[in-house]
Amino acid sequence: MLKAGALFVTYLPTSEQVRHISDVASEFDSVVAVDNSPPDSAVDPGSFGPGIKVVLNANQGGIAGAFNRAIEVLLDEGVEHVYFFDQDSLIPHAYRKGMEEALKSAPPACLIGPRIYDVNLRAFSPRYNVSRWHYRADDVSQEDNAVLPCTLLISSGSVATRQALEKCGPFREDYFIDDVDTEYCLRAGTLAVGVYLNTGLVLSHAIGDREEHRFLGMRVRPSHHSALRRYYRSRNGIHLSSRQLVRSPAFFVHNQKRLAHETIGVILYEQRKLKKLVGILIGIFDGLVGRLGDLSRSSPRLYRWLTTK
Repeated sequence: MLKAGALFVTYLPTSEQVRHISDVASEFDSVVAVDNSPPDSAVDPGSFGPGIKVVLNANQGGIAGAFNRAIEVLLDEGVEHVYFFDQDSLIPHAYRKGMEEALKSAPPACLIGPRIYDVNLRAFSPRYNVSRWHYRADDVSQEDNAVLPCTLLISSGSVATRQALEKCGPFREDYFIDDVDTEYCLRAGTLAVGVYLNTGLVLSHAIGDREEHRFLGMRVRPSHHSALRRYYRSRNGIHLSSRQLVRSPAFFVHNQKRLAHETIGVILYEQRKLKKLVGILIGIFDGLVGRLGDLSRSSPRLYRWLTTK
């Protein structure tokens, strides 16, 4: 079995989350925990188990920066398969074994993700396939127990081969957090790197505090993300979909539908509506003009306003 390493991104982790990361470390040949907590609240590296390398990143480059710092360490150690996890990822028994089996049927340069179970909606995420003119979200049964080609994955629970990471290069740190994994998957598709869904493995995951409502016969799923996340989600979605307009008008249209859906959810069901709507509007403008990066650096006053309760 080729050498496999896991990376965990933490932000103000609880002692239970730190303990869980330490417990699963033995499943992998190398483990890196990148703590994105503020410097004055950074995790104590000694709180992790032996053998876990801890990088205190202080949120430099956001989640993309954390990914890049960990990947650098893991590839330098000779790891061939890199697994991505959040601090709250509950990793099923024999998860690595199931993914390694899937990797045997995939090309050397590939990304593979599990079926995602949304713990808030109590439903499975679909399999996303995007072409020039079509955006499909198809339900997948676990009984399929197959490795299926797809277009988009979320980073949590996914695995990337060394060849894929070397072909695609680093994650975009100017995106900071939202759509970092979406951009990477779309980039992989343009570089002949395979993207697959392993239907035989399931990882539970929470996307914000999402819930489901019905309004005038329409399904609305507010996620209750913060005003700051609303800014990043709208900014990065606009920027990414605009860059994909020629290659995939379908993806461009889907992103605008997603943005409209999220805005409706904010208006109807979420708290702090004004700040969230302002964040969305400024995010749209910044996405159109290409003003990216960490908002706390590019616009400190706006950052403080969005994050002040």
